[in-house]
Amino acid sequence: MPINIASLGERLRKTRIERNLTLEEVKDQTGVSVATLSRIERGSASNIKSNTMDSVSLWIATDSESTGTPDIVELHLRADKNLDHESADALAKLFRTAYKTLASRMDAK
Repeated sequence: MPINIASLGERLRKTRIERNLTLEEVKDQTGVSVATLSRIERGSASNIKSNTMDSVSLWIATDSESTGTPDIVELHLRADKNLDHESADALAKLFRTAYKTLASRMDAK
């Protein structure tokens, strides 16, 4: 599946800012250079190695406060070049709602 670098970059920047981290700190956590992280955030990266994509994606998806699965699904939706930004947002919200509803039903059992 082709990767939508612009959407991935938006998510990287959003996550980095939410975690109050600098690009240098993200570099230390991912092993990806500051220059590459900056290019990804700007949406201007090209020919990114798969191990770099894996490191960045895993870093975005790994969050002690995240719900896990919905965040990973959202990351994949945003990276899908077949979906525009609005469609990815709508599907991510739909999935989160369904996930929370079903999870609460499981908790009630």
